[in-house]
Amino acid sequence: MSRNRLIFYILYGLAVFLISITFMIIAREYLIPKRYQEQINGNIPGDPQLYVEIGLKKAEEIKKNGISAFELRPEGQGPAGIASIIFLVTRNPFCFVILNSLLHALSCVILLLLLENWFDKNVPIAATLPLVFSPYMVIWFSQLNKDSFVLTGEVMIIYAVTSLSLISYKENFLYKIVVKIILCTIGAWLVSIPRPYLNQINLVFIIPIWGIIFFWGVVQRKRAIHLLQLSIGFVLVFLSLGFNSSGGASNDTLDNFYNLEPKEILNRIRKNYGPGVALECATHFAEWETASWVPQFVDQRLKAMVCNRCLTFTVLQTHSNIAALNSVMDKDIFPGSTEESLSYIPRGAQLGIFSPFPAQWFYNLNHPWSFFYAIAPLEALLLYIGIAAIIFWIIIYKNFSILIPIFISSMIMTIYGTSVPLLGTLYRFRYPFWMILICLGLAASIVLFKSLREKQ
Repeated sequence: MSRNRLIFYILYGLAVFLISITFMIIAREYLIPKRYQEQINGNIPGDPQLYVEIGLKKAEEIKKNGISAFELRPEGQGPAGIASIIFLVTRNPFCFVILNSLLHALSCVILLLLLENWFDKNVPIAATLPLVFSPYMVIWFSQLNKDSFVLTGEVMIIYAVTSLSLISYKENFLYKIVVKIILCTIGAWLVSIPRPYLNQINLVFIIPIWGIIFFWGVVQRKRAIHLLQLSIGFVLVFLSLGFNSSGGASNDTLDNFYNLEPKEILNRIRKNYGPGVALECATHFAEWETASWVPQFVDQRLKAMVCNRCLTFTVLQTHSNIAALNSVMDKDIFPGSTEESLSYIPRGAQLGIFSPFPAQWFYNLNHPWSFFYAIAPLEALLLYIGIAAIIFWIIIYKNFSILIPIFISSMIMTIYGTSVPLLGTLYRFRYPFWMILICLGLAASIVLFKSLREKQ
């Protein structure tokens, strides 16, 4: 990397940081106090206030008992562990704005680097704008939250794996591998702070990528030493993901799903929520039929996803927000076996990647205003156009390597779409991968548009 290029990336990151910090301050000072009456010092009720409370409590323990009292995830919550360290220095709530702005700027720089694998000149800069100016960033990222860490970590992992797959077998080969491994390890650690289970999912979909890259290298008769070094690099990536794949409240929840009998879920929902969609879902789940041809590892995770769907349906009885209630999908589909849950996965892909659907884009015209339905339809429109553009771009330029980040992102969104029927929650979980697809699609759209103009 040349010195001028490095300066450019630094200036780009600084610009994004200043934009982010400005919008987040506006959100905390003006937007949130007007929108949320129960806000405290700009902290939204719910998870952000909970993380701050746990962080303050842990900071007091550290002051009293020393650094040995520090926990990365006190009470299972990673953001609270980070907050406890910050609270040792300052109690100013704007420290979260600075931290999240730094993470957001880093995410945008790494995404820019990812796009530069296929697009040149100013196209990657323009294509990252949906992430730079994301409305979701303005509100949610102004809080102590999980998604800032996941976004930065996932973009790092996907960039590292993609670059490792496209690495040149010429000069500085080993150095480039080491850099990508370090970047992936940092990304895996950031993801592990709030959602370590996500590294398990990353691992599942990155392994076949390595297999294809290795096979292609053999077909092209690459030097054995280079294939060995590349394979060692991927193995180290696998280890970094595996090492950072457990811990936290989300992991405890998954362990409970794995260990609970289906009838226990039924009894819990019947006792705590009574009749409703959740109980109907749990009733089907309680009669779970395992397919003998499916490995236990797979069946266990399918059961966990169906279990999460049943529990998510309880929002129909616990929430009064009209937009949230209207965004619960597939209230009449209840997989009750391994085969039924597998057959639901294509529908999960639809929800995970393409929702909200066109029929839902004009929700705010006929219902009380919803922030989700104000921004998600616009992003969905960009995604729809972008996917079509990517298909044409691949046909024209014959470059299939762009499918690597698309494959990883789409598969993870499919997992979320299969297990989370609430669109608002689904949007938050899939956000990093959704943004990667949108920005890739926008880049392809810009290239095709410029190509058409040049031909006219």
